[in-house]
Amino acid sequence: MTEKPDQINPVLLEIGKILKPHGLNGELLVFLSTNLVERLNPGSVITTEKLELEIITSRPHAKNFIVQFEGIVNREKAEELRGELLFAEPINDDTVWVHELIGAEVVDQHGINRGLVTSCLLYTSPSPR
Repeated sequence: MTEKPDQINPVLLEIGKILKPHGLNGELLVFLSTNLVERLNPGSVITTEKLELEIITSRPHAKNFIVQFEGIVNREKAEELRGELLFAEPINDDTVWVHELIGAEVVDQHGINRGLVTSCLLYTSPSPR
């Protein structure tokens, strides 16, 4: 990314994925990859690579959510969105996100500048057996 995000081109965070249609009336089964379930509140706007979607209703379903979007009124329209990733603007709070770390200055507990963050690695603990 060569240009900095701004109000015209904000950073969008991946927040989930449309899994498949649910029923005949355009509802979709959505996997939410964030713990911020308010992302799916009615009136919220999220985007895919193709379009902006306004949430009309959402409700928990197993470990996912059933979501109705404005303008998606039948199974055929819903089917067109199968597999689409969902994105939203960051919520303004004090949380530091990985994309914000790249380029940040690293200063140790003694005030010594250790350079800039150039990449982040994801390490997860092994699954319990």
